[in-house]
Amino acid sequence: MKNPPEITAIVTRSGLSSNPASVLSAGVRPDETLLVGLVLDGRRVAWGKCVPRPRTPFGAVERQYPGPFLAAEAAAAIQAHMAPLLVGKPLAQFRPLAAALDTLTETVTIEPDVVAAEKEEEAVVYSRRALFTGQSGRVRSQPPPATEKKNITRPVHPAIRQGVSQALLAAVAMAGDTSASAVLAAEYGEEPAGAPIPIQIAIQKGQSLALYPQVGALSYAAGGEDPEKEFGDDAGKLQRFVRLLSDRVAAAMPRPPLIVLDVQGGLGRLYGNEPASMGKILGVLYGLEQAAQPCPLCVQDPVLLEDPAGQVTALRKLREYVQMRRMSMQIAAGEWMHNREHLHRCLNEKAVDSVFIALPALGTLDRVMRMAQRCRDHGVEVVLGGGPVTALVPVALATNAGRVAVPPHLPAGAGVTTLYEEMIRETTQF
Repeated sequence: MKNPPEITAIVTRSGLSSNPASVLSAGVRPDETLLVGLVLDGRRVAWGKCVPRPRTPFGAVERQYPGPFLAAEAAAAIQAHMAPLLVGKPLAQFRPLAAALDTLTETVTIEPDVVAAEKEEEAVVYSRRALFTGQSGRVRSQPPPATEKKNITRPVHPAIRQGVSQALLAAVAMAGDTSASAVLAAEYGEEPAGAPIPIQIAIQKGQSLALYPQVGALSYAAGGEDPEKEFGDDAGKLQRFVRLLSDRVAAAMPRPPLIVLDVQGGLGRLYGNEPASMGKILGVLYGLEQAAQPCPLCVQDPVLLEDPAGQVTALRKLREYVQMRRMSMQIAAGEWMHNREHLHRCLNEKAVDSVFIALPALGTLDRVMRMAQRCRDHGVEVVLGGGPVTALVPVALATNAGRVAVPPHLPAGAGVTTLYEEMIRETTQF
C-alpha cells in the first residue's frame, strides 16, 4: 500500500443495550454496547462494535470480568490503552496491529462477592442452654467476613479488543480500496469463498419458519434447568419434536437442512453426569439421529462438566462411541470452548466434529482467524456467530467456514436476508 493513511484519533459512541430485557430484573443492570471508530487522516472513519462476550459454564468470565459491560467504562479503557498503541501509526496491515491489541492489559479494582457475606451475617448462634432447653433465643449474629477490594491485572476486556479489531479491519480495507475478506485472506494466506456460505438460524417451538434456500442449518436450544421435564423419559419428548421438525422442513426445502440441537449439557444432567451414563446418552443420540432423518443431525454440548479436562474427555468418549456405532451425526462444542488451552486439548483428542465460535468471546479478529485455521487444520468444521454482520461475514468468507449463524439480536427472516446480502456484497468485487 503506497503512502498508507495514519490513524489520527479514536472516537466512541454508545450503542444500544445488548440485553434490554434484563432491565426488568430488579437490581440487574444490562450489558451495553459501544461503537468505536478509527479516524484516518482526520477525514474518514472506520467503525467496529464492542459487544459483551457470552458467559461460559466454567465461570472464567465471571471471575475475570465481574459485573455488566458498560459503554462509558469501555470508552475510557479504549482511550487509556488502545489509543497509545494505534494513534499516530501508519495503517499498512491489519494482522500485526490486531495481534498487538491482544497483548494489552489493564489494572482494575474489584470487590469480592458479597452474597456469601450477607448469608453469613444472617446466621443464628444459640447458647448451650438454648440447645438443651429447646429455647429459641438468638444470642448474636456472626460478623460478616472481610470484603476488601483488591487490584488485579488482566487483559483488556475481550469485547473491547474485538470491537477495535473490527474497526482496524474496516480501516485497512477502506485504505486499500478492497473488501475486508480480501484483506484477511491475503494476510492469513487463505483463498476466500467466492459465493455465500450456508446460514444457520435459531428456531423455537411453535414459531412460523421462513425457510430460505440459503438456510443450511436450523439450531434449537434445549435443556434448560430441568432437562427431565423438557426432554421426557429417555428424551422421548425431544425425539418427537425432532421427528416433527424433520418431516416439516424436509418436505419444504429442496435439500434437507442440518438440525443442530444445542442441549446445553442437558443429556448429561438427565442421567446425573455419571461416567456410567455414557451408554444411555449414546442410546438417546441414536434415537435422535433416527428421528431426524432424512435431515442430518448435530448435537452441541450433550454434556457440560465444570472441569474442562473432564468435559473434553466426555465429548471424546461420546464421539468414539458414535463412530463405533457407525452413526453419521456430529458432536459439537459450543460457546464454552473459548480458552485456547481448551481448544488445543479438544482438537488434539479429536473430541468434536465442529466448534461454534462466538466472535466477542475470543478477543480480536486475529484470534478468531487463527482459531478457525487451527480447527480446519484438524478437520473440525467451524461455525461462526455472535458478532455484527460486518465482522461475521469477512471472517466466514476468508476462512471458508462451514456455516455462519444469524446474530441473536436479529429475527430469523431479517437475519438471513442481512447475512446473505452482505455476503453478496463482500464477494462481488471488480
